[in-house]
Amino acid sequence: MSVGHLDVIQPPVAADGKPFVLPNIFPGEVMLSFAGIDDAVNPTSRFSGTLFGLQKTGVGSESQILNFVDGIFLAGGNVSWEGGSYGSSVTFELVVSGSTVKEPAVAGQGNCNLVPVGQGINIIVPAAGNGAKDLDAQVPIPAYNDETNEQTGYWNYSEPWIGSGSMTPTSGAGKYNLFDFPITLAKFAKLHIMRDSDSRDLIAPAIKPKWILPEWKLKVSINNVDANKTLKISFDLLVARRKSA
Repeated sequence: MSVGHLDVIQPPVAADGKPFVLPNIFPGEVMLSFAGIDDAVNPTSRFSGTLFGLQKTGVGSESQILNFVDGIFLAGGNVSWEGGSYGSSVTFELVVSGSTVKEPAVAGQGNCNLVPVGQGINIIVPAAGNGAKDLDAQVPIPAYNDETNEQTGYWNYSEPWIGSGSMTPTSGAGKYNLFDFPITLAKFAKLHIMRDSDSRDLIAPAIKPKWILPEWKLKVSINNVDANKTLKISFDLLVARRKSA
């Protein structure tokens, strides 16, 4: 159709004349990004960090930690490689370091306590000014059920769109817990890269994206099993984040 000198492109329609509609998997007020680089953290600079890629010559493993200074929505990505062989692999995980505590300014007047939960791990619980420790580095761990909305944590987290948030104590009905031990929150992928060179798309458009807090880290690892090859991978992620300067 033409309006004056302006051509108007009609959207595609089904056989019955109804337009095709695809749902947006991201919430509003975000910026879509095919990210092949993470954020610089000191000083903070978005998309000014390290390019996504790893290589390993001979038998062994290498890994890369990805840093984002804001929360992101993760929907998938793409990985390409050279030097693959039977038994070699690439793994994509979501990991967190343990929270840390420090001595309070006045002994016995801290804001938290350590409670053992087994295997050398402590959960950090709030104290009303009479605790043995004070919070230091705080890494929230989910303590909620997405299906039932049940929350069993001792802390809530402000979850800002931009930057890191702050923790506030609860009486056991919060959304998060704090532990003093590193934890793997999720294993998103472990791919067998047996072909010498190839690529793989890891984007599923109908899947709800995962909200990743800035305190959580994405970890990519490769394992090369061939002593005579150099395994190289490069990858990008489909993410969205709140638009910021």
